Amino acid sequence: MRQFMARWLMVGMVVTTSILVFPHSASAASQDKFITESGEAAQPSQEAYGVPASVTVAQAILESGWGGSELATEAKNYFGMKCHDKQPGPIAVDCMKVDTHECDDDDCWGTKAYFRVYDSMSDSYKDHGQYLKENPRYAAAFAHSDDADRFIKEVHRGGYATDPKYTDKIVSLMKEYDLYRFNE
Repeated sequence: MRQFMARWLMVGMVVTTSILVFPHSASAASQDKFITESGEAAQPSQEAYGVPASVTVAQAILESGWGGSELATEAKNYFGMKCHDKQPGPIAVDCMKVDTHECDDDDCWGTKAYFRVYDSMSDSYKDHGQYLKENPRYAAAFAHSDDADRFIKEVHRGGYATDPKYTDKIVSLMKEYDLYRFNE
C-alpha cells in the first residue's frame, strides 16, 4: 500500500509540476484569451488593493494552469484560495471539497480540502488582492507596488509559496508575455 501511495504521489506531483513548470500547454489563442480576460479582471484589484496586475495575471497563469485547473473551471478560483472552517469568506459564494496535495519540509501527501467558489473571475481576483493586502505577512511587498518583480519577491519571501523558484517563475511569465502592460 505504501508503495502504491508513493507512486500515486509521484504521479500527482508530475502532473502538478507539468502545469507549473510548463505553462505553455494551452494553445497560443487560448493563452492570449486568458491573458486578456485576466488582465481585465486584475486591473480593478490593482486599483483597490495595490497588487500589480502583472503579478496577479502571472500568478493566475501559474496557479490555474492557464485557467484549466479543476478549481478554475468548476469554482472560478484561480489562486487556490481555501475556505477556513468551511466558510467562504466575504467575497466567495460557497466552498467546494477538492483533492489536493499538501507539503511540509519533509513530505507531501494527498488529501481533500475546501476551496472557495466564486461567481466570476473578477471576484476571485478581488479576493486574491484583498487577501494579500490584509495579510500582515505581505506588508513589505506593498512598499514595491510600482515594481512588480520586487513585489512578487516580497510576497514569496512572506511565505506565499513553498516552491523556491516561485518568484523566478512569476517574473519569467511577466517578461515572456509582457504582462507589465496591465500595470498602467
